[in-house]
Amino acid sequence: MDNTDTLNVPPKKKTCSLLALPAELRIRIYEFALAPTQTLHLTTSATSRRAVKPTVSPKLLATCRQIHHEARKILYGGNSVCVVVDGQAMGAPAIAESRLPQSILEQLEHVCFIFDCTALFRAHFTELDLDTLGALIRLKEARIAMIIRTGTEDDTPSTDLRDELGILVALILQRLPAGAKVKYGVEAGSAEANVVKHVVSTRQQSFRKEQELGVISVDAKELEKKATKAVEVAGLKQGSKSGLVTDVYAAYRRRK
Repeated sequence: MDNTDTLNVPPKKKTCSLLALPAELRIRIYEFALAPTQTLHLTTSATSRRAVKPTVSPKLLATCRQIHHEARKILYGGNSVCVVVDGQAMGAPAIAESRLPQSILEQLEHVCFIFDCTALFRAHFTELDLDTLGALIRLKEARIAMIIRTGTEDDTPSTDLRDELGILVALILQRLPAGAKVKYGVEAGSAEANVVKHVVSTRQQSFRKEQELGVISVDAKELEKKATKAVEVAGLKQGSKSGLVTDVYAAYRRRK
């Protein structure tokens, strides 16, 4: 899911032996190849900066037109795509084009955003470029989780950051379709929860013990409460900025 090859519909005349199989069996093959766990985590590995776990075979969609038609719904609608977003990525898109081109963003129906805000000392959320999220025009369900650092009682920066989390969520909601269902936090035991646990552990190891800093995933109820309050205070509406930007990556291509 890191290139546009999966969306290039092959010539109509091309045939495939896979089509000789019964339709039900083809669907099972698509599910095994494209949505084995119904959750895809965009991550990195020792051999690839753009790894996907578990491994899937999106090139299957390029086999022929009929297979593309039958299988695309399973890849883009049958998976929850889990993305870890750098909360301090100023001057960069929230989701890199090399990971999810706009042509793919526009197909996704279920996404889990895990915002890593552990490196922030203040809430600069208004400087984050969240316009890429506006390309999720077919999104049906979004799950939002936040990871932050905590410290001692007089750790003012962390306290300020926690108080402003609702603003970040409100800005995210603006970019998501008005009809998309939004959930907060991750379900215990889910694949998304395992990703959160991994990020928390990795970030915790980046701090020295003498710093007395902890890394946590914000409680779902707390996050929802802060989001509701921020939306009411700012008068923002979910979907007000969905689909507004024609090319969400254009500005970054011009810089190259």
